[in-house]
Amino acid sequence: MKQSSIEMNKLDIRKFKKIKEISRGGFGVVYEAEEIETRNLYAAKFIFCKDDEAQFNKLIDREVKTMMRIQHPTIIKFVGYSPTDFDNARNILIFMELAPNGSLYEVIKNITKSIGPKDYTNTTRQIILVGVSRGMKYLHDHNIIHRDLKPGNILLNSEYQPLITDFGMSKFFDTGHSYSQSQFGGTKPYQAPEILLGDPYNIKVDVYAFGIMMFEVLTDSFAYPELLNGSITDFKFQNNVINNNYRPKFTFPIKKTLQELIIQCWSHNPEDRPSFDEIFEKLCNDDYLLDDV
Repeated sequence: MKQSSIEMNKLDIRKFKKIKEISRGGFGVVYEAEEIETRNLYAAKFIFCKDDEAQFNKLIDREVKTMMRIQHPTIIKFVGYSPTDFDNARNILIFMELAPNGSLYEVIKNITKSIGPKDYTNTTRQIILVGVSRGMKYLHDHNIIHRDLKPGNILLNSEYQPLITDFGMSKFFDTGHSYSQSQFGGTKPYQAPEILLGDPYNIKVDVYAFGIMMFEVLTDSFAYPELLNGSITDFKFQNNVINNNYRPKFTFPIKKTLQELIIQCWSHNPEDRPSFDEIFEKLCNDDYLLDDV
């Protein structure tokens, strides 16, 4: 991408002010930020570069340039970026549209605590799954592997429509090409067996992650509570996924067509997993509709 395109998307940090912290993770911090002149609100993702120029350029090349190239209703809208943070230090700030209903992870977590949103229904769940599958189809059609698909990276707008975000792990690929597992930094419960093995992988790792996430959306629970509460070690978990086809347990009934789709998505063999074209088409079919409550 031409340097001029990068420059055109650069924002003057002096025109914005930090309002409050929204979320925090291994990547950095997301703030709510206000454009001083217009009073418009945005999400500003702060990425700490540790005064490392090579790391700074890598993040520009990977995340900023990826977001500049993709535009779709199911992808978080990129507004621009600043090469300096609110304290004028050389760290990256990526400005995006603000998603008022937070992340899908937060919604599921609140439901497990019986404080979930009252207007969150089976129709909402269907909209989220259809929207994410459509967004992932768009990314794969544009030769992009997300590599960290999970509820924490699905934001929800005012109508609980999904917005895929966080492209810090994303990679462009040539059709038919596989990448090695080196420096893969995804989230363990959503990592396909081939990633855990360190084998070459392709776009089907995103399908595996979607299968785990689909289970969580339909069950209003997290896939591996035993991993979250520490009753199983990372090593044993990884070994079980690789060697024992260890997957989340269906503890209460889910519509048969949807359960079969989930199981297909998290197949051990990547070739047995459907494409997002197939997933999207199925989730739009009446046979896969959830009955609302």
